[in-house]
Amino acid sequence: MKLSTFVLSSIVLCTTGVVSRPVKRDVDPNLVPPFGIQAGVNPTGTGDCDGIAGADGKPIKIPCACPPALDEFLQSLNANVNAGFVVNNPTVGLSFPTDNSKNSQNARLHAAAVTLQNLHGPGKGCPIAATTFSAQQKAIDALPNTPAPVSTSAAAPKPTTTPVQAPAPAPTNNAGTGNSPTAQQIAALAPPLGFTSGKNPTGTGDCDGAVNGSDGKPIKIPCACPPAQDVYIQSLTANVLAGKAVNNPTVKVTFPLDNSKNSQSARLTAASITLQNLNGPGKGCPIVSTTFSAQQQAINAQSDNQASSPTPAQPVQASPSASSSKAAAPSPVTTGNASGTPSADQITALAPPLGFKSGVNPTGTGDCDGAVNGADGKPIKIPCACPPAQDVYIKSLIANVQAGHAINNTVVKVSFPLDNSKNSQSARLTAASITLQNLNGPGKGCPVVSTTFSAQQKAIDAQSNVAVPVVTSKAPTPPVASSTKAATVAPVPTNNAAVNSPSADQIAALAPPLGFKSGVNPTGTGDCDGAVNGADGKPIKIPCACPPAQDVYIKSLVANVQAGFAVNKLVPLPLSPKSFLVI
Repeated sequence: MKLSTFVLSSIVLCTTGVVSRPVKRDVDPNLVPPFGIQAGVNPTGTGDCDGIAGADGKPIKIPCACPPALDEFLQSLNANVNAGFVVNNPTVGLSFPTDNSKNSQNARLHAAAVTLQNLHGPGKGCPIAATTFSAQQKAIDALPNTPAPVSTSAAAPKPTTTPVQAPAPAPTNNAGTGNSPTAQQIAALAPPLGFTSGKNPTGTGDCDGAVNGSDGKPIKIPCACPPAQDVYIQSLTANVLAGKAVNNPTVKVTFPLDNSKNSQSARLTAASITLQNLNGPGKGCPIVSTTFSAQQQAINAQSDNQASSPTPAQPVQASPSASSSKAAAPSPVTTGNASGTPSADQITALAPPLGFKSGVNPTGTGDCDGAVNGADGKPIKIPCACPPAQDVYIKSLIANVQAGHAINNTVVKVSFPLDNSKNSQSARLTAASITLQNLNGPGKGCPVVSTTFSAQQKAIDAQSNVAVPVVTSKAPTPPVASSTKAATVAPVPTNNAAVNSPSADQIAALAPPLGFKSGVNPTGTGDCDGAVNGADGKPIKIPCACPPAQDVYIKSLVANVQAGFAVNKLVPLPLSPKSFLVI
């Protein structure tokens, strides 16, 4: 959502004068910032309606019930102002001064914004995009500065009904200096997540994120992301007061309280670090589960006329590998059961490759480059622990497939057919995605953008619709586990007794997927993008004819395996009934 920071940073700490007996009465409606738009504009039929225009000039979608009826909003605003904090989110303080100074206008806008965003509970209300508050904020910021004495207080002040002097920006406070922000100050200035979890669940543990990908569709995120508002605020408060990410102590955080660009960015960095290390080092929610990127862009677009303050973000050491302590996967068996469940070796052999590794270009805030570029052409950020280590992924996938459902999200079923039809390849990719996204609990794992799964699905979709028989064996002897760890070595039932070599159908079924298609972004000189990025982060160039068509690849592979050597190069290939190895 765009305003991003509501931060309406400016303010916070509405530190106003306190009288011994505050008089409670309703705010002057003439001083209440107007919504500026109406609810129910251009309903889509799915509960969404038009809000303010986004960066693309098109209306941002908002719930059709937003903004609320004015009387409902005023009732909530009056309750909050008289309480001196948001009734539905008591850690957020507010005030409603009545003079016309710049800071007082900001304070009123802040009060209206936090009331709106917490209308029905902590973080549950209407988005800022359901109003013109962001435009009003810019208009206020463009006003000449009016002098106002500094007034600080550790406690959230109670409002008065008499005019008060405008609150000045609070001094920059860093943990460890003896002048740390209070919990109320942190809650008041915490960048809003701007999104809620559980949007459009696919049934595989992932849901829509807050950010669209290059295809214009929402990037998928774990359904548990972003966290509940109280969980986020509690973790952010702990990190800020400690001066570091409690779950990743090498990452320092600061939370200055003034409204300079650097201080707003520092607060956003603290929020990002908190989010990405919520459950451990590099284990949390991706930035695309929030509007933090849009908020940062809005901050960057501000004029450089505010006093700067440091925005520290210490480099982080290499993130530890992802673990899956919650998976508790049962020890895999090496043979299929009587019902035809794939064996551990078969699952390992046909497991879609992750296609990426963790810890690429760490930012120092717990996130790293993902395998997929966003709309801006830059890698989407992911937790540095994603994707998991290969053995963790395979162990969890085997457990899920042999159970017939995601162990950590039992309502989600998985299947893992062994033939090479498009549907079966897609089913295996779905099983891998479900495993990845539920690695550490229901909807808690790694995002799909930490892998090349999307590219693999596109490659599958581009194949011709040729049905391939399921790999079965009439032999009573189950496949024997391979003694090597190579993912390309897998047990293959033998049904060519004459030469004891795999059949063409078996080879086609177990053939490692190419995972890429030819002709991507041709340069005009015979070169195209390859499937792997070089050290500069750009795709390595390959001949545009590579990789070959699927049928050409399979035909050549079958010929090589059944010949026992590379037909075009006399290199022996194993002819064991247990495995074949492509070189």
